[in-house]
Amino acid sequence: MLEFVREGDQVIVHSMDRLARNLDDLRKIVKGLTGRGVKVQFVKESLIFTGDDSPMSNLLLSLLGAVAEFERALIKERQREGIAVAKKNGAYKGRKRLLDPGQVEALKKRVKSGRAWPWNSASRGKPFTSTCGPDIFSDLPTKLHRRD
Repeated sequence: MLEFVREGDQVIVHSMDRLARNLDDLRKIVKGLTGRGVKVQFVKESLIFTGDDSPMSNLLLSLLGAVAEFERALIKERQREGIAVAKKNGAYKGRKRLLDPGQVEALKKRVKSGRAWPWNSASRGKPFTSTCGPDIFSDLPTKLHRRD
C-alpha cells in the first residue's frame, strides 16, 4: 500500500498500532506519506495528518504513538509469560509442521540433487514458511541456504 498511494489519496487506518509497531516507524511512515501529498487518517484517535500539521498534532502523534508502542510491548510480555507457563504445564506444543517427515526427506533429496529449491517446491501448493525451513536446511550445506 505504501508504494501505491499517490498524491491526493487518503490512507484511513483504524488505529496507530495497525500502521506501525513502534513510534519511530510510525513517525517515518506518516512523514513519508504526507510528504508525498497523501492524507493519513487514524479513526480510533480521530486524527488526520496532511503534511502541513501543527506542532500540537505532531505532539499528539508522538504521545499516542508512544502509548500504542507501550501497549504492544505489554501484550507481547504477557504473551511470552503465558507461553512459558503453558510450556511448563506441557500444554504448549508450538506450531504444527507443514510437511510430514516423508515429505521433508523427499524434498531434501531433491534439493541435494539440484532438481528443486525449497522456496519453490517446499510443500507442493502450500506456502513455504519458516516452519519448513529448519526441517529442510538443518543438515544441508550452507551454500544451499542462499539464493545467489
